[in-house]
Amino acid sequence: MEVPPLPETKTGLKFHKAAEELNSISDDFFEIRNHNTEYLRHSQEIFAEIKEYKNGLDDAQRTGKDLYKRD
Repeated sequence: MEVPPLPETKTGLKFHKAAEELNSISDDFFEIRNHNTEYLRHSQEIFAEIKEYKNGLDDAQRTGKDLYKRD
């Protein structure tokens, strides 16, 4: 059964109104998430540490990690 484009029952109307409110909250959150300068700075530091760690691995360590991967 497909979902009707407009609510047809009282319960449907209630969910429709709740969905409109949640969508506006979601839109507001989407605008601010991951744009915090402190968050971005910490993320860049972590990514730099990971890159430095990976570059410091020797060949045995690099191939050793492949043993634990599942196919």
